[in-house]
Amino acid sequence: MCAERHCPEPADCAAEFASGAWAECADCGGSGYDTTGFDIWCPVCAGSRVVEV
Repeated sequence: MCAERHCPEPADCAAEFASGAWAECADCGGSGYDTTGFDIWCPVCAGSRVVEV
């Protein structure tokens, strides 16, 4: 999704989310963080905690 980035148009981000099918990111278990123990965003979902299915 738009993750932790500031979206120039939040309404566009919300519309994209509403129009797609999303699932919890399996790579981070829906935490949004990398699993190495460091507080960095998950490289797969970029911190958004969900991925498009």
